[in-house]
Amino acid sequence: MSNGVANHFELTNESDKIKKAKNLKSKIIFEKLNSIGINNNSQLENLSLSLLGITEFGFINNSIRKKCWVYLLTHQMDRMRKEDDELINVETNNLPHKDEDQVRLDTDRSFGYIKDSILKNRLKRILYDIIIGTLKRNPQLNYYQGYHDVASIFVMIYYEDIVKNKYKKQINEMILILEIFTLMYLRDFMMDSLDFTIDQLKIVTQILMKMNKKFVNKLKLDKQEPFYMISSVLTIYSHHFKPKINQKYQDESNLIYEIFDMVICSQSMILPLIIYSKFLLNNKNLLLKEYETNLEHFDNINDLIHASIQNAIVRSFQYTEKNRDHLKQWYTILNEIRFSFINNKIKIPSLKGQINKYSPLLTTATNYNLKHFQFKTYDEVDLKSLMNKGIKLNKIRQNMDERQTKKLYRQQNYPFLLKILDDQYMNLSPLIKISVCIAILALCIKYSDQSSNGFILKIYHNMLFQNILPKMKVRLTSSLK
Repeated sequence: MSNGVANHFELTNESDKIKKAKNLKSKIIFEKLNSIGINNNSQLENLSLSLLGITEFGFINNSIRKKCWVYLLTHQMDRMRKEDDELINVETNNLPHKDEDQVRLDTDRSFGYIKDSILKNRLKRILYDIIIGTLKRNPQLNYYQGYHDVASIFVMIYYEDIVKNKYKKQINEMILILEIFTLMYLRDFMMDSLDFTIDQLKIVTQILMKMNKKFVNKLKLDKQEPFYMISSVLTIYSHHFKPKINQKYQDESNLIYEIFDMVICSQSMILPLIIYSKFLLNNKNLLLKEYETNLEHFDNINDLIHASIQNAIVRSFQYTEKNRDHLKQWYTILNEIRFSFINNKIKIPSLKGQINKYSPLLTTATNYNLKHFQFKTYDEVDLKSLMNKGIKLNKIRQNMDERQTKKLYRQQNYPFLLKILDDQYMNLSPLIKISVCIAILALCIKYSDQSSNGFILKIYHNMLFQNILPKMKVRLTSSLK
């Protein structure tokens, strides 16, 4: 038998094995979904369904995937309203969201890979509706460019129903799961500044330092602002990887779906950062060569680093005759991370003091190995409280330098000064508490060094005068009557 025939035979056998493996896994997932219904939200059943989504091939196809995503996400956030309550009707609600114009611009550019113009316009309209529906339910959040890429994945898992024009009853379901995903995983990205986002992206460099310090030092990655990661991480790679469409058929085993399966099932926003770290290391020789070759052509080293990394990413997901197996390294990275997650081999730096304490990385999306993995459910009130606390902290965070920021992130929820002011900590009259507060502030001014003095006063001034004293004014007024 010739080598060509042998290779073809082996490839066919491998393909058959993969098909059999996928068919078997799909049956297991269906059985799991049925058993979950019988066992009424068993913690063990929830965990086992999550593990099926983390492992190879994810949830196999979108018929299964949408059921699993709806189940898992609606059990990750316990809604205040009953599941059959009507969500915002985006067609009749006249209250505008401040970002609607930008959402319209971005959704109008979406689904460029769909050739059918009628279908494309239908998808754009649905995408716009579910984004606006989510934002109107959470008007404190800020839309960011790239969020439409994320939301498009939640549209495409309903693609078969949309093609058949049987989707209208599912719009609320799409809004629901997009909202939960947003609150669980994307809060840092939806502030009115990039501060929390950049803090999170810097974790990639710290992960790389644990993997290959020499590589980091050579490219001076620890000296760069990580703007080159934004389009990848903020969209969870949905800006790069699009579902493959052939007329009315889509490739449901597409890479991007498996990435989202992994994030949702692991309840982790750390894994997208690890994916990026692995990609850089996989391409370190190429990046180093491009860096050294073009060093003399760039006045700004930052621009050279950014250009080199972006070129590597673009090449990795573009199909060419010379690069037919263009996505192989991404599937390899995913499988390596799956193996490391299940075998507890992923190591990450300490995140405390590096990112804000309300970040998904420290609260709702923290998992990075199986050893400590638990299926966690969060109350909607608690999630929105985390969101609002993050927004307040982001206001304080703005205009601070790196040293001040780390000090801010290390502050406890109730610094000593605020504990004095809060009734639950000290049973003193409001007048005495205010007097003690003024005395402590005076000591801060007198004894703090000049560089940290402004930082201390800024934190206490904001937290004191914006949060505590307005409440105390009411109590003091009522006590003096």
